[in-house]
Amino acid sequence: MKQNPTERRPGILTVRPPDRQSRAPLSSARACLVVAILARSLDIPAVAGIEPRALDLANGTQVILDGGTGRMRIDPDPAEVDIILTLKHKLAEKKEADLARAHEPATTTDGHRVEVVANIGGLDDAKQSIPLGGEGVGLLRSEFLYLERQTAPTEDEQVQIYSDIATALDGRPMIIRTLDVGGDKPLPYLPMPREENPFLGIRGVRIGLEKPEILRTQVRAILRAGIGRKLRMMFPMIATIDEIRSVKGLVMEERAKVPRR
Repeated sequence: MKQNPTERRPGILTVRPPDRQSRAPLSSARACLVVAILARSLDIPAVAGIEPRALDLANGTQVILDGGTGRMRIDPDPAEVDIILTLKHKLAEKKEADLARAHEPATTTDGHRVEVVANIGGLDDAKQSIPLGGEGVGLLRSEFLYLERQTAPTEDEQVQIYSDIATALDGRPMIIRTLDVGGDKPLPYLPMPREENPFLGIRGVRIGLEKPEILRTQVRAILRAGIGRKLRMMFPMIATIDEIRSVKGLVMEERAKVPRR
């Protein structure tokens, strides 16, 4: 998400992924759910709900942003800086130790094995999940293929991307969620009516069934990419048994069109 440098508004996070020294103070708590997930994935400390005046601090002002306690301290004294640097060093040591054990089985104290899979939004996320101990992908949010473009991705384009991600996972399983859009995040090539509550209206699988060509193309792409791989499909926002029957019928129709090699 990019911010106009001349316009600073509460709830806007400017992210520069290559710069791990970035910090993300957020002055609007309502905007924080998605931003918190994004900041966490980039290993950026983030604090929510701070006073808007924090956005008006002069350049060069020294602050301590503590994502653990949810506090931002302005102009800390040298003693506070020493304490936070010591804590930072200890956290880095713990992270290194955790990474060394990342591929050990995740087991509860009473002996139950727990599968650890990633929630990803693209190829880079898949690559990053493996050294962190990921045993596969529990959710690939396929919307990244459809957003910020004027036409829907082609079947071949999708096959290539799904195949690249599956290759990066090196035989690990992956669940691909089909396109989940609605009135809250419309697409220019898929017009949708504005709804008072788009989360309960025509969105997710209902859009796919109402305007099926995009869903059919995606299903064929997943089926093609899944040949010889551990790929599964997830259909978002299912509300009725009829929707399950309809989407299963659609999958069977498209499966008949995909050659098995």
